[in-house]
Amino acid sequence: MVSTILSFFKTLCYHIYMGQTGLKILFIFPNIRMYVLPLSIARFSSLLKAEGHTVELFEATHPTLDENPPDRLLDIRGAVMRSDGVSDNLIQKIESYNPDIIAISLTEATFPFGLHLLNTIRHYGIPTIVGGVFPTFAPEKVMACEAVHMICVGEGEAALPELCRRMQHGQAYHDIPNLWIRRQGGHIIRNPIAPVINLDTLPPPDYALFRNTRFYPPHGLIPFETHRGCPYQCTYCNSPALSALYQKHTRTCFFRKRSMAAIRKDLDSLTSECIPTHLYFTSDTFLAWSHREFDQFIEIYSDYKIPFFCNTRPETITPYRMKKLRSVGLAHLSIGLEHGNEKFRREVIRRRGSNETILKAFDIANDYDVKLSVDNIIGFPGETRELAFDTIRLNHRFEADIRNCYIFAPYHGTRLRHLAIEQGYLENDPVCGWLIQESLLNMPQFPKEQIWFLKQNFSRYISYQESCWPDIEKETSESPFARDL
Repeated sequence: MVSTILSFFKTLCYHIYMGQTGLKILFIFPNIRMYVLPLSIARFSSLLKAEGHTVELFEATHPTLDENPPDRLLDIRGAVMRSDGVSDNLIQKIESYNPDIIAISLTEATFPFGLHLLNTIRHYGIPTIVGGVFPTFAPEKVMACEAVHMICVGEGEAALPELCRRMQHGQAYHDIPNLWIRRQGGHIIRNPIAPVINLDTLPPPDYALFRNTRFYPPHGLIPFETHRGCPYQCTYCNSPALSALYQKHTRTCFFRKRSMAAIRKDLDSLTSECIPTHLYFTSDTFLAWSHREFDQFIEIYSDYKIPFFCNTRPETITPYRMKKLRSVGLAHLSIGLEHGNEKFRREVIRRRGSNETILKAFDIANDYDVKLSVDNIIGFPGETRELAFDTIRLNHRFEADIRNCYIFAPYHGTRLRHLAIEQGYLENDPVCGWLIQESLLNMPQFPKEQIWFLKQNFSRYISYQESCWPDIEKETSESPFARDL
């Protein structure tokens, strides 16, 4: 560990005394979603280039879903397996580009893969900084990794440019807000969090950084930010924890809406750079707008009418809004249902609204021929098999193009993770992977095997009347595949 830290400081001092005009920054993107480029990297690239720094990208597309990523890389344009390994590619990138600092943004799902990548290049001693939602809610876990020199807790649009500015000029940077920094000897400096930034001051994202990747039009979805954070308090999500974090430490509100002028500015910048086939509005709840704000957005977006995807909640859907959105390019709407039992949904998940409201929302969307996907979760702390069937029963009552069923993931920063630990369902403080295939909770009333079975057969249950459900269970249990399991 001491040798790694010494190497880190030698590298830093070398670049300081070289007197270079700007730093060379490498962003690593540990991609496991595989369909949309990371908006945060595009934002950071724009901010850093404006200050004279050089920015390049290394995208490592994870080819499998397991927790031990194989040493290989998907071709980013054609999804064809290369024969060379991700480690070799990353090493080649480091040696050819010789970056002054390496930055990586990690969610809990990408943490194992991202750490694998950082460990691959740890021996170079290049300063590394890790940002994103996982270091925000599990900072001690991330800083325990010797390949990580710094983390950013909370937003990074002010912290990362300030860090690069001070590194460039050989200035001390131990006191930059939001940053945790490992000093020589292993001591960690934990700086306080700064107030939220004004989203309207951010420059348009640098989408051109992704020009040679599969994410650039016409191949991929282009992410676009209209809101940051979420006004709702769902207990399976860590957005409420972000709001609480900033309220506690800075007395500022994390949930913000960008002004219509800023939205238009970014749309103009994007359309001058490329012609996107689709946009993906990244807001947790896209329709968390007032009536006036919604009408202003429709007026602005009518000048572009780029087909788009977005997420929202059932109670935000009205005939007026669906009609207007369809007129300006709504192509696909994702609705979070999560659970079909009203009492459980209200008391455990903290999502209010009746099943009738949910059904009405789907009816409205279907009336306007909107492509719909619905998200469901099973295996919540305290849930039973019968409660999970209430979710299936509710899905049986409406039409949707895509029905997703996920096993509950106890992510760091969520209230339900704390509840699962308190109730003795979650042990050993695990890190949640991507698309969990087996529940991490040990619940006597709802065993892992039952949760897995319902997930695997979710669509079959919805496709048949309830009177046929025993036949599904009998047929599945008697199959050779089920016996092997």
